[in-house]
Amino acid sequence: MTIAQLHERFLACTGTCTDTRQITAGSLFFALKGPNFDANAYAAQALEKGCRYAVVDDPAVAVDDRYLLVPDVLKALQDLATHHRRQFGIPVVAITFNNNKTTTKAGLNMETPELMLKGGDSDGGIVVGEGAKSLIFQAAANQWDSEMPPKNNKVGAVSLTASELDLLKRWIDEGAVHAEAQEKVIDWEPLPAGLQAIFAVSITPDAQFAAAARGNQISIYHLPTQSLVTKLTDQSLIESGLYAQPGVAHRDVVPAITFSPDGSRLATGSYREVKLWKRVPGSGAPAKAEAATKLRVE
Repeated sequence: MTIAQLHERFLACTGTCTDTRQITAGSLFFALKGPNFDANAYAAQALEKGCRYAVVDDPAVAVDDRYLLVPDVLKALQDLATHHRRQFGIPVVAITFNNNKTTTKAGLNMETPELMLKGGDSDGGIVVGEGAKSLIFQAAANQWDSEMPPKNNKVGAVSLTASELDLLKRWIDEGAVHAEAQEKVIDWEPLPAGLQAIFAVSITPDAQFAAAARGNQISIYHLPTQSLVTKLTDQSLIESGLYAQPGVAHRDVVPAITFSPDGSRLATGSYREVKLWKRVPGSGAPAKAEAATKLRVE
């Protein structure tokens, strides 16, 4: 069964569970394994108590279509959580603890998800699927034998709020899925030629010129004659091959534009960048602008 197929079954359920003592009618049961237990043996019981489906990784248990057979239940739970999160345009919230890396309690280090999973001297820091039993949660909730974070710590860390603790517990309950930060490179494409709506305008203080942002193009107009003077061009966009014809100022829509008080400069803002255009000394119109100075927003 693929993760996409498992996700379809998940959407038909009321929630997920990993403990037959806490069954909710219509939920999806995950038969997790541990050092001293194998919940595949309790899958039938979970269905009897009201679960809609049971996710198992023991072929001998999967006797009908209510049993969803996967290679590894824990990985399936983690992959399902990742797949479901990607259906929404929401940021990923990461909770970390501001402790001194060189100082740990019983070997328990909480700086990264990998170190939390590794745990301390006596046990793992995270019991996947069981947040309340995890040392990480217990330490954060001050249920451990020492206060976390310590009072008067060097970085001014404070205890998690009730909502943050609930988020931490749910993260562990749902598989403790994590991923390393990845740099994403945007593959830019030309904007549609028909995108000609004006998103921003600016007029020089002397009322001689107006600049209008049409899509990603900047049109300069001479107001006394009501004529188009030119369209600003960032030559680097032509050289990159993204556009073949001049008259393009940015890669994306320009929602912000303004002239300087003396009208000699024009600032245009687009996605993660601001460009400053300067009129060539002695020229009458901003049409003859120097190459844009680009201010990138990282």
